[in-house]
Amino acid sequence: MSVAYVKSGDVLTEYMKIRTSGGDRDGGPLVYLTQFLEATEGRARLVLGTASARALPPIEDGATRLRGVAGGGSARRSLRIFAALLRARPKTIVCGERNLPLLATLLAAKLTGARTIFSSHNTLEPASPRLRHRLMVRLNAFCLRRMHACICHGPFLTRQMAEIRGGDAGILTFDRGMDDLPEPSYAPPAEQPRSVLFVGRVEREKGVFDLLRAMRPLLEHDPDLRLVYVGDGPALEELRAEVVALGLGARVELAGRVPHREIAARLETAWAAATPTRSTFPEGRPMAATEALHFGIPVIAPDLGPFAFFVKHGENGLLFRSDCESELHERLKAVLSDPGLRARLSEGARRTPSRMAGHDDFAGALAKALRLVEGGRPEARA
Repeated sequence: MSVAYVKSGDVLTEYMKIRTSGGDRDGGPLVYLTQFLEATEGRARLVLGTASARALPPIEDGATRLRGVAGGGSARRSLRIFAALLRARPKTIVCGERNLPLLATLLAAKLTGARTIFSSHNTLEPASPRLRHRLMVRLNAFCLRRMHACICHGPFLTRQMAEIRGGDAGILTFDRGMDDLPEPSYAPPAEQPRSVLFVGRVEREKGVFDLLRAMRPLLEHDPDLRLVYVGDGPALEELRAEVVALGLGARVELAGRVPHREIAARLETAWAAATPTRSTFPEGRPMAATEALHFGIPVIAPDLGPFAFFVKHGENGLLFRSDCESELHERLKAVLSDPGLRARLSEGARRTPSRMAGHDDFAGALAKALRLVEGGRPEARA
């Protein structure tokens, strides 16, 4: 076996979708598996899906094998990862999971002599001050310092990783999505109706219901306001039912998933963008926030690490205390009711560097990492 990939998600379903659709390079949920397959084409490879049930039959397609390891909690899932890697004995292991699955990956690599690459997509900070979360952060740091290379989604995660590893050796940065966006026209915002735009996965941890509750008094008071959700997700139908129950169907649009190239038009007509992600969601690269800033649109965001990294309060957007609906409401009210404030924030957004010059996509960064670790240049600690 040449290379194994420990990946979050239901890889069995994802792979079948890729086979029928030809892949996903549009920033959707299939993008990482699509680009992994692209970067490792022609090699014998194993993909372990941590959300694919282990009872399902594995997929074997030429030199590619995919199997699920889910079921029974994190400890059992990690033991299955460990056993599968020992049986396969890959030369290189790419791990996109943290906590016990990451430890299982590292232990299997130590026993088999495999080279290791960590793929970082979410923040490495603790989700809460609880002891369990603090212990997991320490465990992750122990493992990450011993990986041969790390590929990180965006500058915030790259900085976090360098702090953990004590330097930038073996760290590669990737980004995605921004290159498909056109240059902004900076057209004057429409006076009526003024809209707040949410772009992303429609799920509770992304704060979609928090945003609806925070906007509700404003929508009821001012008929010239609109709230627009762009994206698909597990909470979409529940959110639709809530909008109808509140009698806001005429003022809240649920657009569903739209092609990435069409997001630009949505952003350019928005008065402000809202990214109300909860503190329990391990955000790492807030694409919706950086895309809005690219078009000169002020961003209303929580004061969490990756958001505060890009959004500067009072300069290109407004920050609110994470998980605080009342403060989210006040920030929305401020920017919607004050054209002068909106204009100043918009000007600050235009001056915010949002693109990463010369960045790789995931496939490009992974290809570089594979060359680095398989070239025998040690970057991990003993």
